[in-house]
Amino acid sequence: MNNPPVTWLMPVRNGMPCIRETLASIAAQHYDNHRLLVWDNGSTDGTIEELRQWVPSKIPGRIVHNQPMGLGSSLAALVRQADTEYCARIDADDINRPERLVRQVTFPEEHPAVGIVGSQAQAIDEKGSKVECRPAPTADAEIRWRTRWLTSFFHPSVLFRRSVVLAAGNYRNLKPYEDQELWIRMSNITEMRNLPEQLIEYRRTQTSVTGETTDFYPGFRGAASHSRWNVAACCISPVDTSFSNVNARDGSVAVDAASFICSSGPARESRTQAEKLFHFDRILSRAMLVLETQLDSRHRTGSAVYRALTIEISRAK
Repeated sequence: MNNPPVTWLMPVRNGMPCIRETLASIAAQHYDNHRLLVWDNGSTDGTIEELRQWVPSKIPGRIVHNQPMGLGSSLAALVRQADTEYCARIDADDINRPERLVRQVTFPEEHPAVGIVGSQAQAIDEKGSKVECRPAPTADAEIRWRTRWLTSFFHPSVLFRRSVVLAAGNYRNLKPYEDQELWIRMSNITEMRNLPEQLIEYRRTQTSVTGETTDFYPGFRGAASHSRWNVAACCISPVDTSFSNVNARDGSVAVDAASFICSSGPARESRTQAEKLFHFDRILSRAMLVLETQLDSRHRTGSAVYRALTIEISRAK
C-alpha cells in the first residue's frame, strides 16, 4: 500500500481535560505519515497550552488561534488550509483506536470511487464509561439513501478526500448539522462507506453538540432544507409505508411508496412518525441495495444511483 499523507482536522473550544486523551490517541497511530491541523475557537481553559505541549514536538502540525469563528466556518477553513488529499476528522474529546488511519487510508486507496469512509464507534460518557450506540450502515447505497433524512456517519470517525469535499462546496456554518448538510451534497458526487470496525470512542457529554440534542430530526430536516441538492427528496416524511414491487432491471428501480407528506418547513415529527420514518428508511435502503447488486461501479458512481431510482408518490401535499 502507498503511504499518502493525512491531515487531522480538529476544531476546538475549551477542550480540557479530554483533549489530552485525544492527542495521545493521535500520537499512538500505527500509521506514521500524518499531521494535525487545529483551529482554536477562543479557548480559555488551557487548551492552547496543552496543544503546544504536543504540536509540533510530538505530533507534526500547526495550531491556528486568535481567529475564533463558528464550528462550520472553522471546519471549512481547516479543509482549505490542509495540504493533503486525505483529511481525517477528530474532535477534542474523542479517542482514536491505534489502527484507525491504517484501516481508513487502505480502503479508499483500494476503492478510488469512495470519497468518504467512516467507521463504527463505541460511545462513551464523561467518565469514559461505555454507553449504547447505534451501528452505522456500511454499504454505499444504504448510506447515500439514508443521508436524505438521517445521518449515517459518526462525524469524528470520517476520513475524506479533500478534493471531493471542495467539489461539494465544503462545510457551511450550520451548527448543529454542518456535517449532515455536507453529506447530503457529497452523496450526489461520490460513493460513501463505513468500515465495520469500531475505530473511535465517541464521547457524548451534556455540553457536547450531540449530548445537548435529544431530538435529532429537526437538525436532519434543517440540513435538508439548507442543501441545494435533493431538496424534494430530503423533505419527504412518511405517514404510511405501503410498499411493493422492487424491480431492478436495466439500471432502473421502481418503488411504489404511498401516502407521503411533503414539507420544507421545520420538522414536527411525533414519536410515531419518527418510528415510521425509521421503518421506511429500512425498506428503501433494501431497494437501494437491490439496485447496487445489479449495477456495476461505473453506474453506481455519483448521482446515477438516484437517477436510476424512481419513487412513485401517490399523494403529496
